[in-house]
Amino acid sequence: MESEQVQKILNGNILAAAKLIRDIENEKPNISVVLEDLRPHAGKAFTVGVTGAAGSGKSTLLGRLVRYFRSNRNMTVGVVAVDPTSPLTGGAFLGDRLRIQG
Repeated sequence: MESEQVQKILNGNILAAAKLIRDIENEKPNISVVLEDLRPHAGKAFTVGVTGAAGSGKSTLLGRLVRYFRSNRNMTVGVVAVDPTSPLTGGAFLGDRLRIQG
């Protein structure tokens, strides 16, 4: 039986997805149960990793990849950006909506 949170995410509820990311980042107990409920719905999803020095064009590359997959392949795209060098936490999720748009 899937949780209410999983159903909300599957229905496109962005707030529920944001809360899931927060719970993962905060290492909430039993979060793996929610992730396992989501796994069968991933379909043919894949992961692309992009890394490089500051100013090397990562955001530009991601923006073009998002545009390509959405326009040419009619795919839904999600970007999770992480800064592993954050001096505050040792790693931080980033939200860069202005530069990465599809």
